[in-house]
Amino acid sequence: MSAVVRPVKTAAENALVEQFTAVKAKLPGNKDARETAFAAVVEGLPHRRIEDWKYTDLRALMKDAKPLAAIPGKPAIEDAKKAVPFADLKAPTFLFVNGALAQEPKLPKGVEAVSLAKAYAENHKLLSRFGEAGAPQDNAAIALNTAFVSDGVLLTVAEGTKVDQPIHLAFVQTGSGHAAYARVLIVVEEGAEVTFVESHTGKGAHQTNTYVELIAGDATKVTAIKLQDEDLAAQHLATFAIKLGAEADLTTVAIARGASLARQQLHLYFEGDNSKAGLHGISLSGASAISTRHSLLITPASAARAANSSSRF
Repeated sequence: MSAVVRPVKTAAENALVEQFTAVKAKLPGNKDARETAFAAVVEGLPHRRIEDWKYTDLRALMKDAKPLAAIPGKPAIEDAKKAVPFADLKAPTFLFVNGALAQEPKLPKGVEAVSLAKAYAENHKLLSRFGEAGAPQDNAAIALNTAFVSDGVLLTVAEGTKVDQPIHLAFVQTGSGHAAYARVLIVVEEGAEVTFVESHTGKGAHQTNTYVELIAGDATKVTAIKLQDEDLAAQHLATFAIKLGAEADLTTVAIARGASLARQQLHLYFEGDNSKAGLHGISLSGASAISTRHSLLITPASAARAANSSSRF
């Protein structure tokens, strides 16, 4: 009879267990979903022998697990406002400070939003649509987000709406030594057109984990632009899960400039026929930084087309 050999847990893995044990009773939403998600984390952080994480050995690279960020006060929010990029866009901007939704804009006609915190409190019907894009929920980055997240935003663009201005999701980290989790759901109904800009900025050795899910209906046109320009001492884990309906047209552009460890995961499910996607990315991180982009495209539809480009300088 051979003994089962279990690897010794890292400092980060032990810290995550301690944190979840301490906060799980206080976190909003579905407790069972959080427990299920964290069970995947307890199995251990992914390492280079796992194919999907071959170039992002999280177990070796994540030296510690920062404590959850506190709810930001007014001084932190005011500081964060000064750090929001793309001011010239004059776009309706959702401001997230250390993972918490701190400011909501006046939205154009046909666009509605509810904070994730409020959605949890009201058991909002849109919560059931998380996971619809089919991204694997036991993925380490997604599981961590599910286990710890408490705020974000749920957006709906009504059928046939043509949104002239881009909508900005601005994530700003203030201070240092914390972990920030946020989750976004975007539902774009049939025939609607919209552009989203997502930005991540902030100084200090923080750890960011965001999960954005886009459900784009038939004949929609969506452009999603992301800038990650966090401190070189930061860690950035991000997931973009997408479901495209028939005749949908998607363009994504992801620019990575910051963080010592950055991983962008994209999961794209072509649900309908004759949809198309242009997926573009560029990394401008320094030689000492690790910046990876992992894309998974599922194309059961007969005529889906995707173009994927990625560069590193």
